[in-house]
Amino acid sequence: GTVKRPDKLFVFEKSAVLLDFKFGAQNNKYIADISLYRDNLMKMGEFEQVDAYLWYAQDRKLQKV
Repeated sequence: GTVKRPDKLFVFEKSAVLLDFKFGAQNNKYIADISLYRDNLMKMGEFEQVDAYLWYAQDRKLQKV
C-alpha cells in the first residue's frame, strides 16, 4: 500500500499536534486525510489529545480540523 504522513508532527508529554501544508485550493480530501492521521494517533493510546491543522500557504490561512 501507499504510505501517507503529515508534514509535521509535534509531540509533547501527553498531546500531539499535526500540521499539513497545502499549496492549492481548499479540498475536503485534505480534511479527511488529516482527520484519519489524528484518529490513528488517538487509537495508539499514547496521547490524551491530538490537534490537527491545515496550513493553506496561498491563502495564508490556518484551519483547525
